[in-house]
Amino acid sequence: MIQQPPPSTPNHFPTKLTSGLAITSLVCGLVSFIILIIPSFVAIICGHMARARIKKSNGALTGKGMALAGLICGYASLILVTVTVTTIVYNVKESNTIEAAETADDYLVGFGMAGAEMVGRPGDFVDSANPGS
Repeated sequence: MIQQPPPSTPNHFPTKLTSGLAITSLVCGLVSFIILIIPSFVAIICGHMARARIKKSNGALTGKGMALAGLICGYASLILVTVTVTTIVYNVKESNTIEAAETADDYLVGFGMAGAEMVGRPGDFVDSANPGS
């Protein structure tokens, strides 16, 4: 009788898959610095989902670093947009306040109240000719 060789065992190790959500998070995180707002939210959501799935996979999925990088880029982009918008709104408000004061001064000159000075907020005027009034 002819003996058959024992069944061979595979020599390859199981391949680990990279999480697609981690890749999406990283790509959207980087794109969020160019196209603002929407990619930031996608990067943050996909990053959190990827990290949770990688943790549950017990080593079958990789990409934890990519997911973290996507999260960091997404949050950083969101903070950058928030600071920029806040700064712009504040500067526009300050600019409008200064323009309002200048306009008020122009009206006072037009009404013959050239001695009036603006104190504090628009509308608070002190007549330098009659300081007690």
